[in-house]
Amino acid sequence: MLQGAEPGSAARNVGPEYDAHLGLAHNHHSVASSADLGIVVAGLDGMAPGPQLAAVLERVDMDRVSDADLVVVLGACDRMASWTYEISARASAQVADRVARTACRAGRKDTGCGRSSAAAQEVALALGCSRGSAARLVSQGRALADAIPGVAAELRAGRLPAAHAKVLADRLGDESVQVCDAVLAVVLPGACELTPRTLGVAVDTALHEVDPDRALVDQQARTWRRVGSPCPLGQGMASLTAVLPVVDAARVDKTLEHVARAAHAAGDLRTINELRADIMVDVLTGDAHAHTVQDRASGQADTPAPAVVAPHDDDLRDLDERCQWRLPPPGSVHVNVTISASSLLGVTDEPGHVVGAGTIDAVTARALAHDGPWRRIVTDPLTGAVLDVGRTRYRPPAALAAHVAARDPHCVCATCTQPAGRCDLDHTTEWRDGGTTTTSNLAPLCRASDTLKTDGHLHLTTTAPGVYQWTTALGMRYQVDTTGGLPRRRPVPTIRDDIPPPF
Repeated sequence: MLQGAEPGSAARNVGPEYDAHLGLAHNHHSVASSADLGIVVAGLDGMAPGPQLAAVLERVDMDRVSDADLVVVLGACDRMASWTYEISARASAQVADRVARTACRAGRKDTGCGRSSAAAQEVALALGCSRGSAARLVSQGRALADAIPGVAAELRAGRLPAAHAKVLADRLGDESVQVCDAVLAVVLPGACELTPRTLGVAVDTALHEVDPDRALVDQQARTWRRVGSPCPLGQGMASLTAVLPVVDAARVDKTLEHVARAAHAAGDLRTINELRADIMVDVLTGDAHAHTVQDRASGQADTPAPAVVAPHDDDLRDLDERCQWRLPPPGSVHVNVTISASSLLGVTDEPGHVVGAGTIDAVTARALAHDGPWRRIVTDPLTGAVLDVGRTRYRPPAALAAHVAARDPHCVCATCTQPAGRCDLDHTTEWRDGGTTTTSNLAPLCRASDTLKTDGHLHLTTTAPGVYQWTTALGMRYQVDTTGGLPRRRPVPTIRDDIPPPF
């Protein structure tokens, strides 16, 4: 019966009792008024995901609902996605269990559920996906069933987005039930206020705090490091990913950024992203023509200066677009490591954070903070640096910029995880409108968010240092709070004046 069911048939089988729940008469020939449509959509907020919600969503005329109601519809669709993902993950895990039982009955070896397993192949063939994607879905299904059943319950109720649940399943699937419960007690209540990426950082931090052996686990995970095969993206392009320890990934990123910005400042017309990609290709493939020169001007004839690297010839670019760039000498590129004062002093073992890369154990964070080309950011004030320059200048001084970047390590548009070092330091109240160059009026914004704000598509206000309110083009408001270390997004309730009150 299910195989022959036609998509959308559920909507045609909804009875009058469901229309009554929505406040509408069951009359296919009547045209609902705008007020009725508002009542329908407002009712979606309180509906659990399932066949009935799917039926109602199919009936919503998206061309006629208000802007605010359309956002409500979008939220209801996301709850449905959570519900269907939980069923899909659970079904995939069941398929893997049945493949294992079939192998046992036939006297064959159980191949597990990894990328090369029979279970992954079974799911991959059924869904038309890669074995890697199938293995991940099976693993998530098992984690939701065994290690984190509370997360599965949140999915079924539509209270947790599927993307967030995948992060929790991937991070906690191999942990003990006791560790999972301790971590979820910390991160699950506010999980929806984080992006999936920042939720992953929160989980990593909580794992270090609840598991005393976490540093050893991290060391064992170094065996995961690898560079993947090219993945076609179309239009003659492909992606190439690398899995590296947090510290190494941050060093590579900062080095590429340093060299690219130096070349750009010297007149290269390529964008920073284009330069980062071209530098990596040139250096790794040997196409860069590097040679060592002596820095005779400094009087240190025996010390080699940074290698000068010239991009390879490219017939598609004008000669004026090419320039030479310098590879930085070892130890000259700084990476920010955030560590609490108590952990730095050895009083606690709170983990540290490599800004833009991830969480590291306390021992590694202390070592990096005390030595090497790393700039430490201690979360308690240590100096009397000037942090307020009023309206005496537009561009913030280095101490002020460093303070803002330490407070807000990423773009303060909560859906963005661009490190502050690659963002513009924006005046939330524009300079031309009387805004001051102070900690309370400065925030890092990625170029896309900054452009949308400047062009009037987004409006940003600062309600407190590190607390921001965004207003979107459709009038929706969201608060972003960075004071807890990770940016948290909370919808700001709006007063609905287009729907009659329910009394």
